[in-house]
Amino acid sequence: KFLDNYHRIYQELKALEESSPFTAYGKQNFIAITRHYMSIIYLLGLFEGLIKVLFPFFIIPLYCGFKRPFFRNQVLILVFVASYLLMVYYYAIKVDFVRARFLLAPAFLLYPWIGAGMERIFAFVKNSSRPKVFAFVFALIFLIAPIGKTVNSFGKHDNVIIKTGEWLAEQPGFSSAKIVTNDMRILFYAGRATYADRGNSFELYDSLHSDFTGIEKLAERFQADVIIIITSVKKKDTMSELKYFKKIKEFAGKKKITAVYYSPDILNF
Repeated sequence: KFLDNYHRIYQELKALEESSPFTAYGKQNFIAITRHYMSIIYLLGLFEGLIKVLFPFFIIPLYCGFKRPFFRNQVLILVFVASYLLMVYYYAIKVDFVRARFLLAPAFLLYPWIGAGMERIFAFVKNSSRPKVFAFVFALIFLIAPIGKTVNSFGKHDNVIIKTGEWLAEQPGFSSAKIVTNDMRILFYAGRATYADRGNSFELYDSLHSDFTGIEKLAERFQADVIIIITSVKKKDTMSELKYFKKIKEFAGKKKITAVYYSPDILNF
């Protein structure tokens, strides 16, 4: 049943296509083209994600590295990379999303070819008519730019999820509480939950709506004691006060913000 989600999106696009004012004049509108080539779009998105994980400029040395003759052990690694990407592609079609970390393993296995390509580029730089100029460009593109991106990513790191999880772990009144949240990582850092615990000690609010209007209803059905919401700082207004649950704690980071709500029925807190 891995194509169920694919067929659902396909039918939604088909319905959207019928709403186009010019559908009667032809079927080659944007929605129709998107619907016909969904599988290719998924594949392009997968390769785009892989390029971002590798670092975009590294595509140049990767191409140069592939121009070298292949040995049997190298082919084996490439077969493994292709099999891994095929597995991620299958997952993308099944659930309609892929995280960057899913592509770290195949990206890592491609770095020997990136290194070989850089070696060829560096040899060209040394033998060029203007080695100093080309060396500066080489260092700027393949050394300074990726290092700068890495440093920048550390600067943007937001630990609000970790803070919320650690605070939750320190609250004895919540040690056995049933929790509803839209991000399971908070419970992970609290040492509380695994996927096997879903439906028992916690429930995940995974609605596509970002206004959290249904999270309290889910908590009532689940008979939850605590609700934990995380959203971006820009969408802070979507975390309006709940009807029955009371806000007890809020953690604000650079990009994310979390709010913890509890039921007045919890005792000894």
